[in-house]
Amino acid sequence: MKNKGNSNMQVQEQKSIDDIVDSALKDAGIEIDENSAEPVVFDYTDKEVKEMIVAGRVRMLIKHPFFGTLATRLKLVEAEWCPTAAVDGKHFYYNCDFFRTLTPEEIDFVVGHEVLHCVYDHCGEGGRLFDFDEKDRDAKLWNVAADYKVNQGCVESRIGVMPKSALFDPKYHGKYTEEIYQYLKTTGQGQDKETLDQHIMGNGNDSTGGTGENDPTGRKAPIKISKEEAKQLKDQMKQAVVQAAQTAGAGNMPGDIKRLVKSMTEPKMDWRQLLNTSILSLLKSDFTWMKQSRKSRSMGVYLPGQTMIL
Repeated sequence: MKNKGNSNMQVQEQKSIDDIVDSALKDAGIEIDENSAEPVVFDYTDKEVKEMIVAGRVRMLIKHPFFGTLATRLKLVEAEWCPTAAVDGKHFYYNCDFFRTLTPEEIDFVVGHEVLHCVYDHCGEGGRLFDFDEKDRDAKLWNVAADYKVNQGCVESRIGVMPKSALFDPKYHGKYTEEIYQYLKTTGQGQDKETLDQHIMGNGNDSTGGTGENDPTGRKAPIKISKEEAKQLKDQMKQAVVQAAQTAGAGNMPGDIKRLVKSMTEPKMDWRQLLNTSILSLLKSDFTWMKQSRKSRSMGVYLPGQTMIL
């Protein structure tokens, strides 16, 4: 009976909170139809949208230092070509109209979402999709699988509030992106799904085909990144992930991130490679023709001599 009483009290408290929120919205002249599929559009200015994203990153630095540290590495770029948000490992593209439909908590989730795309190397030139043979690449399904993966990570880490349009399925918990991708290909699912953001797959083009244009500001088109720069960004992100993990501590990261960081800091080496390295270390390789062997020369045979190591 005691538990039932507590439950009733919680319901009453939640109802009171809902009434207060409804009253505040009514006073502000905002009417919300809870049965409507249309998103609520808040009256944020473009400047306020950017400030809310910045504020979200600050909140992450405090509550989720791993995510916050990596989020602050990304340069914010207002983009008209992008209907929602996108990331390429260097830039965080955002569409103000899309962010005007989000609450501050949902903005936090989207920021965390983009961070994990960078962490998992989902996008950009040389991303993990390119590990597959060209005939086995399906950008649409890969992007869907990637979104399932990062949304699971954000939910597990309790990053903000997941927008209703985000893809989420508990059955993918603990799965690698490749596993989700193969499952979607095998079952034929995923083609009708829409991702939360745009995925830039390389050379400044998004997953929908891109415009092929180059806008240095990033407003009209993604900023093009060369293969060389993409490789540098990839290496820099790996270092940043390890540093962010050390700053945050193991207790503030999802399990998948812990495994990823461990693989970076404690890479596994094949036993054959270890054996080969060990054998080579025992072989003498300090021979040179600049100093011929005296022993062989006395027999009329010319062989390289061994250099002296001081």
